[in-house]
Amino acid sequence: MIIKKIEIENFMCYYGISLFKLSDGLNIILGANGEGKTKFYEAFEWLFDGKKSEAEKEKIVSQKKFKEIKIDTPFYVRVSALLLWLGKEYSVKRSFKVIKQSETELSISDNKIEVLVKHTNGENLPEPNAQDFLDTKFFPTEIRRYSMFKGETDLNIFNQSKALVNLIDNFSEAKKYEKFSQKGKMLSENAERILAKKSLLDKKNRSEYKTLENDINAYNRTLNSLKDEVVDIENSIDTYTSSLEDIERFMNNGEEVTVINTRIEQHRRVIDRVERDMKENYTESLFDNGWILQKFKKYHDEFSLKISEANKLRRKIEKDHDIKKGIKTAILNKDLIPLSLHIPNKETMMELVDDEFCKVCNRPAPKDSDAYTFMKSKLDEMILNESSTNEESFYKANHIRQLENIQAKHDTNIKYYKRIETDITDTFNFNNTLIEQRKEADKEIDKLESKRDNILGKTGESNASINSKMGNYKNWTALRSEKEKGLIHKNIEIDSYKEKLLTKKQRKDYLDNQSGSSYEIETRNILRDIETIFNETKQNEFNVFIDKLQAKSNYYLNKINVDSFTGKIVFERKISENQNNIKPMLQSKDTKVYDYNTSLLTSMYISILFAISELSNDVNDEYYPWVFDAATSTFDQNKISHFLNSIHETSNQKILISKDFVNESNDEKNPIIIHEDFKNIKKDKAFWIKLKRPFDKEDLSTLETEVKEIK
Repeated sequence: MIIKKIEIENFMCYYGISLFKLSDGLNIILGANGEGKTKFYEAFEWLFDGKKSEAEKEKIVSQKKFKEIKIDTPFYVRVSALLLWLGKEYSVKRSFKVIKQSETELSISDNKIEVLVKHTNGENLPEPNAQDFLDTKFFPTEIRRYSMFKGETDLNIFNQSKALVNLIDNFSEAKKYEKFSQKGKMLSENAERILAKKSLLDKKNRSEYKTLENDINAYNRTLNSLKDEVVDIENSIDTYTSSLEDIERFMNNGEEVTVINTRIEQHRRVIDRVERDMKENYTESLFDNGWILQKFKKYHDEFSLKISEANKLRRKIEKDHDIKKGIKTAILNKDLIPLSLHIPNKETMMELVDDEFCKVCNRPAPKDSDAYTFMKSKLDEMILNESSTNEESFYKANHIRQLENIQAKHDTNIKYYKRIETDITDTFNFNNTLIEQRKEADKEIDKLESKRDNILGKTGESNASINSKMGNYKNWTALRSEKEKGLIHKNIEIDSYKEKLLTKKQRKDYLDNQSGSSYEIETRNILRDIETIFNETKQNEFNVFIDKLQAKSNYYLNKINVDSFTGKIVFERKISENQNNIKPMLQSKDTKVYDYNTSLLTSMYISILFAISELSNDVNDEYYPWVFDAATSTFDQNKISHFLNSIHETSNQKILISKDFVNESNDEKNPIIIHEDFKNIKKDKAFWIKLKRPFDKEDLSTLETEVKEIK
């Protein structure tokens, strides 16, 4: 967007019509204090937002115009601009009508906002809903926040963690991926719904599937709620941190306090890690990890012995029964009890017979030998038993065999159960080590906080001020610490719900995979991958933009602060799935700078704006003008020159309102002059605004600002 011209009519000291024909580069408006600089900014601001109450509207009426006009004669207060936007010419006008009712009274109509667009056929057509058009499309409110600055204090928007994130979101390549990310999510969800419909047709799994869907939705709602709580906690921590830094910035020995705080933070991170790594959920370990089975082997051995005795007794009774009935041939010595018929099993016996080798006693068993005959008889008996009705069997049930199966299953787990005791010992040793680390960290924090309190107590301020700051400092430190602990527990709770959610989703996917076609399943998986790729790409582009922004910001900082301390701009990042927070700070080597002056702070903020503007040119097809009113009031003359020459290099339109280069003169006819150095400043257009003389310093109706273009 380029502003071609601005007209101001009867707006405060701008009597009649004042015209500014602007270039699309750097426009400098010079003026001494009280000559109309800020009124120009306020007129431009009012043109777009129109935020003036009835009482405020009365105050912006030109008193000179009101005094001159006859009673019952109307006139207008108006600000208009001719602009180019996306290849078209727009006229924006805001005005209200004033009627003089008496020498002291007037009536004012409502604000009227009009936006006309010039079409290719030359016809000017109005935009419906003009204010909404200005706020959301033409010069969006969010963009204005980063384009218009009244004084140096307005530049501290970057102190807010969200401000820079919003700006980067608007100007970085990541913005382009947002719509793709949303589209990927929509397609992925559609694929999920198609599979869900098929899964619900399966009557066998319908009930389970509906339960899974309800559980997944409930877990997602809980997770979203927890994430919102995390964002609130993180914002509170940032607020406390900023407040604490503000106190430290104005205290003596601030650098030492910063070092101490850094060391305290390191110990707090140790405590955070200990809290995170501690394995104190003993109830879960007792049951889910099987700790309750620590002494299982002892009972399993007794259990196995009883089964063995019962099995031996059963076999003896069966042998006696068989001999008595003459059902079987007693192959073994009559004093020995044969093994159960299924030991070894049929498959093993077949292998022994085929190989003619007893693999139990590790001896050959050639065909027709006693050993071979025994094994063959055993195998025949097993085969006969499979086809037999078992009418002659002494035992009709098979309970001992079932108990032996249970014993066999437990035998395979004995090796794991033996490790339980070691696992318990290792866990307790690990926790005890962490507890000691936490105690040591707590002890060090107490020492450092005591040392910090002593330093803060020697600031040389009044008792009331010291008590207030120390009270706030201690209170905010405690509150921040409490929030940080709460954040740890919230994140642990989130991780727990994520695990539960993952389990439910995996089961749902399993049912979907059974019901859907391979094409539908593959499509769903591909769309999930696409959604992930878009999200990761968006985040990667966000990070890449920050890296470029940091480098380019430091480039401009060095250009503005020639021959003086600059430090280094570093963007402090807190990137998470819940929110992105980015905050610029100045560093001297690797230490954060607290004792910087307003001029350096302003340089940092303006350097960031320059950098964003330059980088956004690679991404966006549309640029917006900057309007600065007295944004460099703390700069000295040398720094102002470097600043103006640097800002001239940037590609978008700039309107800089300044009192610099305007000096008082001893000439009564020309009491205000422009300094000769201004001729050496790089610029595209320059204007000098000054009050028409003579005027009465005590009578507003004598004030009229003149606009003169400086050639």
